[in-house]
Amino acid sequence: MAVVRARGYRPARYLTPEDVARVGGFLAATPFDESGRHYDSTAMRSAEIHLLPQSATEVGSDLGNLRHRYEELTRYFSATATAGDAIVLMLT
Repeated sequence: MAVVRARGYRPARYLTPEDVARVGGFLAATPFDESGRHYDSTAMRSAEIHLLPQSATEVGSDLGNLRHRYEELTRYFSATATAGDAIVLMLT
């Protein structure tokens, strides 16, 4: 559900505790390698996604960073679901 639109950011999203549990379960059941194989730095660069590696030789370390962030996100959703909490997302 959209909650607010503030200062040029996209609308905030409210995830109920049930939503959080569903997302947490999905992340836990989806190994990084399954998602990571779709990584395409060329397509991301064309879409002007920020924080990309500067060269093709840095893609390996970028994938390592992406794996680390994925694991952090999985742990965060798992802990939040275990606590029965909701999450408000605001993406910029």
